[in-house]
Amino acid sequence: GDGRFGPEDPVTREQLAAVLHRYLRYKGEDVSASADLSGYADAEEIGGYALAPMGWAVASGLLEGRAEDILAPLGTASRAECAAVFQRLSALMSGAA
Repeated sequence: GDGRFGPEDPVTREQLAAVLHRYLRYKGEDVSASADLSGYADAEEIGGYALAPMGWAVASGLLEGRAEDILAPLGTASRAECAAVFQRLSALMSGAA
């Protein structure tokens, strides 16, 4: 909130999507996929910087809603969620997805 980097701060789901999206774009990977997020009741909570990354993460199958209509972009990404995202990313990158 105050503009400082917080290495010990928890990461939100939208931040996780943004970091992965930016990294893969930097590596030259195609991150153009985009899901329609309007079906999620909390879609308006997604920060402007995270709209494209969240759309890509959902379209790519990396992130799923916590409920059918709840994406929880500002929710803390748990260790289990991060592990699942990285496993899905690995499968995606190897072409297994």
